[in-house]
Amino acid sequence: VDERAVLEAVMEARHASERSWELQHVEELREGVATGWAVSGTEATLTALARGQVRVLLVDPTAEREGVRCSSGALAADVDGCGEGQESVPVPDLVDEAIEEALRQGSHIDVLESEEAREAVPELGALLRFVT
Repeated sequence: VDERAVLEAVMEARHASERSWELQHVEELREGVATGWAVSGTEATLTALARGQVRVLLVDPTAEREGVRCSSGALAADVDGCGEGQESVPVPDLVDEAIEEALRQGSHIDVLESEEAREAVPELGALLRFVT
């Protein structure tokens, strides 16, 4: 048995499985946005993170954006997202901070590698644990 061929077959199967999960999550996102069980877009996703709602964080790995961390601890796209009277600290990589926050909350992270999946998720999206 050629070990290299086995390794290549395993990696190909893993890649196919990951792409399948991505597309399934994107479909869940589309359905969930319509029913309130998902959010799409950076601001809506950051709001869901602040509420502890995120079950699965969907991330476009090509997204780069600065943002802020509010004095409440929440992340926001800009100072206006913090609310009146709150201080904010700039964060150079808002997407990375969102990933770290989601991990602290025990959320699953799905980094969308396929172009088809990335087209459906503007920077960030989330499948929710609960609806408020």
